[in-house]
Amino acid sequence: MRRYLKHSRIPFMLLAIVSLTFSVTFSSCVDPQDDVVPVQPGFVLCSDHSVMSIGDYHSSSRNDAIGVLFTKASSAHTAYAVFLHETSPVQFSDTIGVDMGTNTSLDSLCGYHNTVALYKASKAQGNNGSPLAKTVFDSLSQPGFFIPSVAEMRILISSIATINPVIRELGGDPLSVSPTDSWYWTSTEVLGNKSYQSWICSTTSGAISESMKDSFHRIRFITSVSIPDNE
Repeated sequence: MRRYLKHSRIPFMLLAIVSLTFSVTFSSCVDPQDDVVPVQPGFVLCSDHSVMSIGDYHSSSRNDAIGVLFTKASSAHTAYAVFLHETSPVQFSDTIGVDMGTNTSLDSLCGYHNTVALYKASKAQGNNGSPLAKTVFDSLSQPGFFIPSVAEMRILISSIATINPVIRELGGDPLSVSPTDSWYWTSTEVLGNKSYQSWICSTTSGAISESMKDSFHRIRFITSVSIPDNE
């Protein structure tokens, strides 16, 4: 059984700098007699922006998988999906002593806005800036993905046991659960020391630690997904 989602437009990464606006459209044509499985973590996000179970993806999808849903929408946040692949470890900033203008709150779901701020700061710095932010645009063919904030990274980490098997089955890169290699950049700079440090987060525990911004760490992109309440 193939499932589609209702028509819903969501703004993705809106950057005045590059003068591009992205959106996602979902469609719905569910047979009322079908036994519909509610959308849940572990569902596949496809290149045509449909979301479906791994079984439906293998049996009917003609589109490539680009991500995996790691949380449903709640009163506090939208649904999120994680990109299937990682890139090589990069620096948050190749210039120490520069405030990139991100939100420093550890509780804010602001990765989208932080990524925009990092990209703008990179453009303003010329040859210097954020390799982390540049990687979002240089390595992805799909728009709308961004670097998670501390709060968003912790939501992602809480679903690793559910999503890693699906990511692996789709040929992606499971998030690291190695105690010695589990630190990922967030897009959140450290309050009181924004020019020099940003937060990294451990995928084994959800712990965070300050890191100098010219250090090299893993990154994993996520995106917001709009799913109707009754799906």
